[in-house]
Amino acid sequence: MSPSPQPPVMEGEGSDWRIRRPHRKTRTGCNQCKRRRVKKAHMHECERNKLQCGLAFLTPARILTRPTLQNRTSTPRPPPTIIEPQKPPAKKNPKTTRVVTTFGPPCLNLRSGDMDLRSAEILHHYQTVVSFMITGPKVVHVWQTTIPRMALEHKFLMHGILALSALNLSTLIPARKDELVTFAMISEQLALPPFRSYLAGDQKKGNLHAVFAFSHFVVPYMLNMSGALEGPMGRVPSYEGQPHWFHALRGYMAFLYNNWDVLEIGPLGHQLVRSPMTPDNKRDHPEDVHLAKIHEVLKPGPESTALDKWELEVCGTALEELRELWSGPYMLGKMGIVGMIYLWPSKVSKEYISLMHKRRPEALVIMAHYALLVKRMNILWYLRGVGAKLLAAINDELGEEHKPYVEWAMNEPMG
Repeated sequence: MSPSPQPPVMEGEGSDWRIRRPHRKTRTGCNQCKRRRVKKAHMHECERNKLQCGLAFLTPARILTRPTLQNRTSTPRPPPTIIEPQKPPAKKNPKTTRVVTTFGPPCLNLRSGDMDLRSAEILHHYQTVVSFMITGPKVVHVWQTTIPRMALEHKFLMHGILALSALNLSTLIPARKDELVTFAMISEQLALPPFRSYLAGDQKKGNLHAVFAFSHFVVPYMLNMSGALEGPMGRVPSYEGQPHWFHALRGYMAFLYNNWDVLEIGPLGHQLVRSPMTPDNKRDHPEDVHLAKIHEVLKPGPESTALDKWELEVCGTALEELRELWSGPYMLGKMGIVGMIYLWPSKVSKEYISLMHKRRPEALVIMAHYALLVKRMNILWYLRGVGAKLLAAINDELGEEHKPYVEWAMNEPMG
């Protein structure tokens, strides 16, 4: 990845706002801890300082439960003096009667063989269906047998398996969608406390494999929730409110890069393959003309300040990284697009991420073309609707001056 351009120093202001080289010794800390240069980072540091933790990229730490009815005491009423005959209750039509189902947490007493039937059903669906959909055929046996066996020792991993499998099953059985989505949300929330404790504490080599496997389920879980449900996950990425799947992708890839040597010799090492080199001529494909057009909005104007010029240069670097990766689909087909969806968030600089959070129009235009790649993979069940939602959110943020630059991405039919 090419280094991010450094900001200029304004006259009379010294170098207080010059970007320093990030601290690289903290591997378990989140972006907040690294930004504050906490050398031994733990997740409770963010909670103590009331900051949004970069590792809490899934759901709130507090487990949400359905409200229960409170026992109410009322003063007994005297009997009526006139007793009127009561009408017999109307017969209910069994076809229109709504069945109310109670949702409880899954029972995972695996060692004693006391897994509840619904969890067993969803686990069976994972081993027979989902495990074939999240990886290639050469390593499917690892996700089909090795990972569930590893989950016997790490319940947070078992909850992650059940959560993703329940979401997939909900797309196949619409009549049980509410039940299965609720089950998935409860399972994912139950997994968070032990998962975060592994991230915050001193990670042992044996635990890293379970943490990475769980993270492998987190990303498609968040993507599917973003595309299938109405909620904040479909908005433009931000650190405010509920964490966004874009940051989950970025965190997943950072965890992989930082622990590659350990993971490579573990049970998941068979599927870790270095990304293929892009062709020497990275612009030799017909769609590059649309990406090159974005450079028109990255040219500084006569009234641009030194800071404006630096921010436009940061956006230009992110655009070039996207153009380099764009040749992937022409080498590897549809799977090349999936690789780009995972790779580009990890390649862009934190300076570009900051500009995107500030809704700088040029940064959003580049993000819209990344969203087009996600939109093209609408064929994948966990990416269904994700790209279109992100594109619509970006289009709403842009002014009329910049909307023509995302018109191509907006008008392309769903993939």
